[in-house]
Amino acid sequence: MVSDVLVPAILTSVTTPAPAPQDVVRQRTETGMRELGAVCEWQHSAEFPDHPSSVSGARAFVTFHLGGHDLDRLVDDLQLVVSELATNALLHGQTGFLVVLLAVDESVRLEVHDGSQSIPIEVSARTLDVGGRGIAIVSSLSRDWGVTTQESGGKTVWAEFDQTG
Repeated sequence: MVSDVLVPAILTSVTTPAPAPQDVVRQRTETGMRELGAVCEWQHSAEFPDHPSSVSGARAFVTFHLGGHDLDRLVDDLQLVVSELATNALLHGQTGFLVVLLAVDESVRLEVHDGSQSIPIEVSARTLDVGGRGIAIVSSLSRDWGVTTQESGGKTVWAEFDQTG
C-alpha cells in the first residue's frame, strides 16, 4: 500500500543525472566549503511536509532510489538513519524537510535539510529513556556524519556510507 505522502514525494522527486566531469563535489565544513575532488555520480531529492507520515515516505524514497542503483545492501542502515533524521526534523525543527541522496566515488551521502537552527547532539541515553538515541544510531551506522547551518536559516544533517560491502 502506498501512503499519501509517498506518492507526492516520488512524483516531485528530482533526479539529477551525473554532472559533467568539471562539476566537483564540495563538502560542507564549519568554515565553508572544501573540495573533495570527486564527481557526483547521481543525486535524488524529495521534499516532505511537516507530518508524521513523512518519515515513512522518506524511508520509501531512500529504499526506492538505493534499489534503483543496485545498493540494496545499504537499505536497512539508510532507512534507519533517514528515519532518525526525519523524526528529528519534525520533532525538534517542527518543519517539513528535504531529503537528498547522492553518490560520490565509493560513498553514498544522505542529507536531511530542515528549517530549524537547532543542532542535534549525541547524548548517552539511560536505559529507561524514551528518546535520545537517534544521533548515536546515526553515528554508529554511518562512516561519518555532521551538521551544516545555513545562513538563510535552517540546517543540513548529513551522513555518509561506504558503497562497497
